[in-house]
Amino acid sequence: MKSILVVSNEAHAYGLIQSAFKSHNTVKRAGEKTSALDLLQKKRFDMIFIDLEVLNNLDAAENYQQALMPFWQLHPAVEIIVMTPQEKIRNAVKAVKAGASDYLTYPLDAEELKLVSENINKTRILQSE
Repeated sequence: MKSILVVSNEAHAYGLIQSAFKSHNTVKRAGEKTSALDLLQKKRFDMIFIDLEVLNNLDAAENYQQALMPFWQLHPAVEIIVMTPQEKIRNAVKAVKAGASDYLTYPLDAEELKLVSENINKTRILQSE
């Protein structure tokens, strides 16, 4: 059983992620970065789905590595999947280059959620071997 944290103000995104993973996982929600970090201090999560809008404290250089670092400082092995609207896909790619595991675009698709999760799990297994 995996623990998943959804960091988003999008209730629909949380609902879709919860329904896609409900059978074998625990899914929690935080509406902002601060509350997500509070949850991470209390509980270990395997995966974080985070809306790029939540990381709105970025400087002009859009330093995604710095924005994501507090999550990795609490749990270095956590897998981070960023979520963003289609028109901001370039920012999602920058976040992946900065260390996020993958990205998804809105509107979210349940099958795509599962595929991304499975790919991350396969990558983890290959790295551990």
